[in-house]
Amino acid sequence: MSQPPLTVVIASYLEPDLVERIAAADPGLTVLYEPELLPVPQYRCDHGGRRPELTAAQSERWAGLLARADIAFDFDWERPADLPRRAPKLRWVQATSAGIGGFVQRTGLDGSDIEFTTAGGIHAVPLAEFAVTGALHFIKGVPELRRRQQARVWERYTTAQLAGRTVTVVGLGGMGRQVARTFQALGTHVIGVARNRNAEGRLGREGAAAQNLPAIDGHTTEGRPGIDGHTTEGRPGIDGHTAEGRPGIDGHTAEGRPATDGHTAEGRPGIDSRAAQGGAEAAARTLDGLPGVEVRTIGELDEVLPRTDVLVLCCPLTPETEGLVSKRRLGLLPAGAVLVNIARGPVVDEAGLIESLAAGHLGGAALDVFATEPLPASSPLWDMEQVLVSPHSASTVATENAAITDLFLDNLSRYRAGEPLRNRYHRDRGY
Repeated sequence: MSQPPLTVVIASYLEPDLVERIAAADPGLTVLYEPELLPVPQYRCDHGGRRPELTAAQSERWAGLLARADIAFDFDWERPADLPRRAPKLRWVQATSAGIGGFVQRTGLDGSDIEFTTAGGIHAVPLAEFAVTGALHFIKGVPELRRRQQARVWERYTTAQLAGRTVTVVGLGGMGRQVARTFQALGTHVIGVARNRNAEGRLGREGAAAQNLPAIDGHTTEGRPGIDGHTTEGRPGIDGHTAEGRPGIDGHTAEGRPATDGHTAEGRPGIDSRAAQGGAEAAARTLDGLPGVEVRTIGELDEVLPRTDVLVLCCPLTPETEGLVSKRRLGLLPAGAVLVNIARGPVVDEAGLIESLAAGHLGGAALDVFATEPLPASSPLWDMEQVLVSPHSASTVATENAAITDLFLDNLSRYRAGEPLRNRYHRDRGY
């Protein structure tokens, strides 16, 4: 039986071969794509781009395309708040970003009857790689290595290791799960902090695992393992040892910090015993699909922070998570802990973070997002050696558009079949 015709408007730049894939996927589909009417990408897979200065005729043509749309691949770049009026037939928008809550609330689109789906999970692998990069940058002492290299100093010294440490991942959506698995593969103990055990403690009804479907970010174009994959490279590293109280070869340190055999010079629990803390209680706090990850709720965050060597933020920005990592909570982290923020800037009290870094309490911060973007030139973060500044680019890789197209085509077949769409935006949750 033939399907009713549908018109798709592509509202941000997409490579011609991907446009052809969409057009060929459904014989009842009309694809409208006029890149000369769209923002010009400034780098590969840029969905913002430089806004074009349209002539009156071009602006009218763009409005005409929107008026025909049943489905949109990305939002109207010109006047997004007017989308319901400019596109009266529009029923569904596939976003190219994972976090659209602030945007749809700011533009009032959350008050419309248009369905939105996000690109959640698409960016999980590159973001997990950035999180590991940030943690290793500070734990392996890259800034110190650079100083020694620039000074042409050849002097052997003791380094530290990531394996055996505790990594706390806040947010257990697709991105958080990938981050958890990636750190697990490197021999760390991972604590996952979910909104609640029903909401994030399991995949929701639209989750890939719940529907026995492959996760979009479960594979890359290079065939590397993604969310549901496993690596064979997660062997624990050689035991590190430092003069600053990091884990030592014999399992003891001069300052009583956790050692790899579970003991310290002062008899405190070491890394191995800390990971096992709680016994049967910790074993009960596990998550389907994440064996070995100790799952806690957001209400237990204060309890887990003092055990955390690396804190990775993967949560959406909602009223509940804004300012979640406050100055007080930064103080709960042990001295030398590393913060990685791949969530949204306002999740962290940025002033409190700067103060903690300046005081030497935190060992480092790898930041892809900030309270104000672009990060103002006056921000102290630019000049801090213990900070890695990434211009909100950690998620963008050359294969992103292809992955979003895969997601869109999967959702298109679901739309046709009247099935729930993947990554559906929930207005009540803000993500």
